[in-house]
Amino acid sequence: MGVLPALLAFGAVALVPVSSAAAQSGESDLAEIELVRYGGADRYATSLLIAEAVAADAGDELEWVVMVSGLSWHEAVVAASVAGHLEAPVLMTPPDEVRSDALEFLDRVGASKVLLVSSGTGSARTITEAIDVRLRQAEIAVERIGGNDRYHTGIAVAERLGAVGALSGAKTAIIASGEVFADALVAGPLSAHGGHPVLLTPGAELHAAVADYLVRERIERVVLMGGHAALSQAVEDAIGRFGISTDRIAGASRFETATQTAAYAAGQSSGSCFAQARVGLARARVPFDSFSAAPLLAHRCAALVLTNPGDVPQSTAAYLDTVRRSASDGAAQLLVFGGEAAVAKSAIDAYRAANDSAGESEADEAAVGPCGGTPTDAPVQLLEHPWASEASWSPDCRHIVYNGGGALVVADRDGSNGRPLFSMIGVSPDNPSWSPDGSKIAFSVRTLTDPSQSTDPYRSHIWTVNSDGSNPVQLTSGTVEDDYPTWSPESRRLAFGRHSWADDEWYIVTMDSDGRNPVRLGRDFGGGSEPPWSGGSVPAWSPDGSLIAFKWVGPLSVMNPDGTNRRSLPPELNRSGMLPINSESKLSWSPDGTRLAISIVETREGRAIVGESNIAILELSTGQITQITQMEGDEINPDWSPDGQRILFNTGQDRAGHSHVFVVGAEWPGAS
Repeated sequence: MGVLPALLAFGAVALVPVSSAAAQSGESDLAEIELVRYGGADRYATSLLIAEAVAADAGDELEWVVMVSGLSWHEAVVAASVAGHLEAPVLMTPPDEVRSDALEFLDRVGASKVLLVSSGTGSARTITEAIDVRLRQAEIAVERIGGNDRYHTGIAVAERLGAVGALSGAKTAIIASGEVFADALVAGPLSAHGGHPVLLTPGAELHAAVADYLVRERIERVVLMGGHAALSQAVEDAIGRFGISTDRIAGASRFETATQTAAYAAGQSSGSCFAQARVGLARARVPFDSFSAAPLLAHRCAALVLTNPGDVPQSTAAYLDTVRRSASDGAAQLLVFGGEAAVAKSAIDAYRAANDSAGESEADEAAVGPCGGTPTDAPVQLLEHPWASEASWSPDCRHIVYNGGGALVVADRDGSNGRPLFSMIGVSPDNPSWSPDGSKIAFSVRTLTDPSQSTDPYRSHIWTVNSDGSNPVQLTSGTVEDDYPTWSPESRRLAFGRHSWADDEWYIVTMDSDGRNPVRLGRDFGGGSEPPWSGGSVPAWSPDGSLIAFKWVGPLSVMNPDGTNRRSLPPELNRSGMLPINSESKLSWSPDGTRLAISIVETREGRAIVGESNIAILELSTGQITQITQMEGDEINPDWSPDGQRILFNTGQDRAGHSHVFVVGAEWPGAS
């Protein structure tokens, strides 16, 4: 027996197709939905589930597997065409190790060849040489392709593909922005099915190397993914000058672009492949759930459309209705990529309730996301605890962990059922951070020495503890203040802010999750006679692992994880009169990596008001700041929910020394 039947038995859910009222009246012509979910404990486990399904479709025997980094979307989207050509799955890997479950999969399906798709050179490669070595040790032949950057990597994959597939008799390539993942992602099934290379280009102009490829390979048609905000008219005009025709697929949103791509594929593909009664569904703002989806969807003649975690947008709902109406008998199959935090079953149920019942609107009531609540919820106090602060979501959204005034406390996501996780007499466990794989919690432990006997009265060090409270381990030591730990997305490294009393300097340190291999970054962040505020080096690792955002004595900034390419973000924040960022508050990335939740200090007549700050959202592409809270006192330490809909934060201490944890919708309009 193959792997897929077992997967279906465990993960497929047959949903009731219509409401009882609609069924009795006979008003609905929508087929039932058979839901198959590919959602593992992390992005790598999800990728492996999808690869298992590809293998099952091939009789549990594979010659090739295509591997891409789990931290970079660019390789995954361009790999779709060659994966389809090789009849291979796309399997994600950490950049410098092959997971044991991946090796077991390769052995089980008899894969003898791996194609590594990687960008960059030397130490900047998205997949390191350690992967090649480990695969060859397993007696697997390795072929590596890629370029210096995402644009040249797309060309390298296209060249490895060889013969370019035709649409309506014309050799056709697909071009998408190298800056926006969603458009390239939804082109994946068409690319994998028809052998149409996905090429990336800057949005403002056609990349010169891409232009050379189009001419060299005598491409006759180009499908442009996205509107003019994604790919400018200049890109289209440049292609036209080569005598190449263009089809532009552009919707008013990424959801509409996805459904229009699905309709385009159905109309263009041979044998009406994409007109089948099945479709893939993934969340729109996080690419990692569906990195590996293209080869599976291409083989099953299914397009990929997008959704929010907690509600199905109107354009996606309309397309799902079309798919369900096309089912001549039986059910329409919905292949969902990612777990509950990615696409909640409640969102699918709400879609059914609204669309299977005549006249109901999905906008009648905001859908509750998998992390509870909606993006427009007003701020509410979540915990009764009088000293609660610094709360952090678990990656599955089932729990939160917070500083309970001398102990780490874990509670259910609604604040109930709190129980101590870690405590130690005479110390304060601060700023807990849940690892993305859900296995550990990092935090700092602060101690107070005798000020009369020491010039370094405060010390704090980074600890980790298993999420069940077992095995607390101290990772750092010395005459330092270490605080604000943040995890890399694959849960293998930590970054944190450090104040060295010996040097009177502030900087950021990265290290392995077991405390080994510490690296000091940015030693010029502060120090000397004018050190920054306490916690002046507050880092936050981006969801894709490519950046660390941080706040120090200067502006809000980002840098590469190795400390290079440091720059302020964005320039608008540093103009005179802008609200300053509260350096005594942590930062939090949105799950899609496009926004930062921050705490901004209120100003009056150009001066900051001490003790008055609010939670705000910074849109990184534009520099726009949207304030979402406006309460008395400080609101600090935002923590974005994994579904992107809500934000935890805490108030500063009041006169009684009390602080409280609140939760607010990420789109709450009350302070605007």
